[in-house]
This record gives sequence, C-alpha cells and structure tokens, in this order.
Amino acid sequence: MQHRLKLAEKLTIFLMREQHLTRRQGTIQNGVVDWCPIAAPQSSPKPKSKSKDSAEGGKASTRASAPYDATKFSIAQLIGNDMTSALASSDYHAKPIRVPIRAVPSTGRTVHVSGPINPARAFAMLNQRCTQNRLATIANQQRFHERPGLKRKRLHRTRWRARFKKGFHATVVRVQELVRQGW
Repeated sequence: MQHRLKLAEKLTIFLMREQHLTRRQGTIQNGVVDWCPIAAPQSSPKPKSKSKDSAEGGKASTRASAPYDATKFSIAQLIGNDMTSALASSDYHAKPIRVPIRAVPSTGRTVHVSGPINPARAFAMLNQRCTQNRLATIANQQRFHERPGLKRKRLHRTRWRARFKKGFHATVVRVQELVRQGW
C-alpha cells in the first residue's frame, strides 16, 4: 500500500510539472488525487471592481480570480489508458549526451611525450614526480616487515612533522605580512 502511494505521489508530481498543475490540500486517498489547473496570465488587465476597500480609498484586493476545477481522476486509469504513449513520446525523455571514451589512462606518474616534451625531458619529469611521491622511500619500507606498533609510531611522527611544517610556514607568512604592514 505504501509503495502504491509513493508511486501515486510521483505520478502526481510528474503530472503537475507537465500540465502546470498545482496540488490542492496535498491529499491522496485510494489512488485518487485532487488537482486544479493554474490560471494562465492574461494579456489585458481586468477592470477593477469597486469593493468595500476601494470605495474607502484603501488597497484593492490583490487576490486573483483564478478558475478552479476540482475534478477527480484515477491514477490507475491514467496508467492503463495512455500514460505509456505519453511517456514514450520524445518530449518527455532527455536526449543522452555522448561523452567520448578515453581508452588510455593518465594516472599519477604518467608523462606524455608530445610537443615541447622530448624523451629526455619526460624522464626528468618522471624522476621529479617519483621524488615528490617519495617512491624510493616507500619501496625501501616495503622490503622489510614493520611491526604494526612501529608503523603507527612512524606515521605519527611523519604526520606531526607535516603539521608542524604547515603551521610554521603559515606563521612565517603572517610575520612577513605584518612586517610589510609596518609592525
């Protein structure tokens, strides 16, 4: 029952979007939904009727007189009759976007040899990337087994050093900024 109500709510929202409908009271009972169409804006303004407020010099009523239609329809009938043909039309489906597929991976240490990058420069760039990623250190650490406790302590030390370096660098930058300002 709950699944059927969710389906009915989804279908109601779909219909409201497509037919510019607004929901009245937000109630769905036994698969029957109440709805009313939104009034289309008219090109020529209607003449103002003299009301009690306008006769006294106050503001006229700002409420629009929209035609109200509270007809009821059954979700089951909509699904059974022509929903399949309505959904199958090209208006309701977005066209798929064609994205070119890249078959060649470009991962962390890939250097492309093209244009101004010759093979010698590519090897130098590859060496620089391996140094930045500390590949030799990682390879050396993997040669021998490291006890979990020692690994935890080593990682704690390296992370603390990285945090200290970052904080110290931020302090130096702030001091230089204050010196430039005249402190």
